[in-house]
Amino acid sequence: MQVPASKRPSSLTALSDELAEAVRQAGRSVVTVHCHEGLAASGVHWRRGVIVTADHVLDRDAAIRVELPDGSTVRATLAGRDQRVDLAVLQIRAVGLPTAQFGDAASLRVGHMVLAVGRHSERGLSASWGVVSAFGRGHATVAQGSRSIYLDLTIYPGFSGGPLVADGGRIVGINTLAARGAAHSIPNAVVEDVVGDLLQKEYAWRR
Repeated sequence: MQVPASKRPSSLTALSDELAEAVRQAGRSVVTVHCHEGLAASGVHWRRGVIVTADHVLDRDAAIRVELPDGSTVRATLAGRDQRVDLAVLQIRAVGLPTAQFGDAASLRVGHMVLAVGRHSERGLSASWGVVSAFGRGHATVAQGSRSIYLDLTIYPGFSGGPLVADGGRIVGINTLAARGAAHSIPNAVVEDVVGDLLQKEYAWRR
């Protein structure tokens, strides 16, 4: 039986539903990081017990709290920070918090639709929608030379340290602000290398 055209979901509705589901999926591993006088930031549960956020949002090395998606709050310890890449790694004890599901940042092309996702204490899960606008030079700290991802979307206050989300809710990077406030994302490969180094302690304080 053919469904009347008036009752079929429009392409716009279908796209909206896909974007909303992508935010929901990614948001399961997105937390709020409290370590700044004033506005909190976002973070991603990268590995079990490991939170990744942006380095510039931390104004101290202690008294850090992480607010989980269910509203509960846990203490966090700073495992290390790398100012050159603008990443910091925290460690927490949290049971049942899903870890990030990753996509392939290398498959992104200019013009691909992406989402910046953050979690705010008052507004909860939040999102900004746009496209990949350009790719920059590879990060000097990473041997394979992954490209920086520049974005045509808004990194709202509190979004720094949150994930860049692609099709299916897969996380492909960590969002921050580049020079002159440009929206920018650090690809998964770079983040993973930095996380590994910082957790080894010997590189825990790279300036």
